[in-house]
Amino acid sequence: MKKTWWILTLLLLISYQARPQNNQFTVQGIIANASVRMLYLRYTDTSGTDKVDSAFIQNGSFLFRGSINQPTRAILRANRKMIPDDQNLNITLLYLEPAIIKVQLVYDHFRDIKVAGSKTHQSNDELNARKAVTMQEIRLLQDSLNRLTEHNLSSLNPADIEVQRTRINRSIRQLANKLGMISYQFIEEFPASWVSISELNLYKNSWAIDSVRYLFNGLSSPIQHSLDGQQVATKLAFSDQAKSSIGSHAIDFSAIDVKGDSIKLSTYRGRYVLLDFWGSWCAPCRAGNPHLLDLYKKYQPKGVEFIGIACQDASVAWKKAIDKDGIGIWKHILDIEAKITNSNQRLSIRQRYAVDSFPTKILIDPTGAVIGRYNGNDEAIMDKKMAELLN
Repeated sequence: MKKTWWILTLLLLISYQARPQNNQFTVQGIIANASVRMLYLRYTDTSGTDKVDSAFIQNGSFLFRGSINQPTRAILRANRKMIPDDQNLNITLLYLEPAIIKVQLVYDHFRDIKVAGSKTHQSNDELNARKAVTMQEIRLLQDSLNRLTEHNLSSLNPADIEVQRTRINRSIRQLANKLGMISYQFIEEFPASWVSISELNLYKNSWAIDSVRYLFNGLSSPIQHSLDGQQVATKLAFSDQAKSSIGSHAIDFSAIDVKGDSIKLSTYRGRYVLLDFWGSWCAPCRAGNPHLLDLYKKYQPKGVEFIGIACQDASVAWKKAIDKDGIGIWKHILDIEAKITNSNQRLSIRQRYAVDSFPTKILIDPTGAVIGRYNGNDEAIMDKKMAELLN
């Protein structure tokens, strides 16, 4: 009996010790021509925390170790400074798995990463191969844009430069839509791929909600229940509970503004209202504030009210951003996050309006109906709509 108990205890101990190892990944890498001392790996660990790990480069080699619950999308980079991804030559995507993964890099050529030991990354290579031609076309257009920026400092006609810039940006948007269709077809074709849910999570705010739902419902159960899958499911839940699509009646809300005054959306009935969902932490939101100032000064006398709704923000940073950007001339409230429940009344304003990308702007007409929903890249569309209504 004692021998049996000892064997069972040993088996349990071995099982306990082996369990964490099943979640372990190791990245063994070599890098050529490196002019930096460290590399950085960003991923979601077993606790669900967004983690940034670092590794020294020694004799052209580097090593990362960590724990993950599932194949995980990670970012590998050679610089701590934030550089726009399209300008950064030393940043790349890497799919981690609980395995030994071997990586080969060349400094200033991270896009050409070579990976062995990750089946998920091989699946991503297949997707990238399908996108390669379109991506190259986009890079050539971006190079053209950069040259136009350099010409801005010369004696070339600014009007001609702006015409060319508009044409190039239009072409880039068309190619970006083509990339989206490639991802769409990939998700349909590979419903059990971790890359598919990662792509769906990336596009969930750009595609029609019915398309997102269709693709999500076609995925295998383990993929649906992944971390990315949970985020897509949350997006769908927001959409189901929110009534903020174009043509619907805007959801009323009450709040205390930055000056300590009570405001209620329904009290602005009879005027146009622009809800601006933003955050002090959101660089595109902050970059767009000068344009919002111009719009407010132009249209506020014509019966438009702006309400800034800061999301996922801290009170001190929120107030500093309002002062620094000079946008305190319209109403501002700090949204309070809440868990999704069966009662819309317990949701935050952001959740009730199904907002999960920033900036998002929602235009409401004098009857209280939603007549426009605009994400970060829709500024020109919003401007045109407001001009049609108010000029």
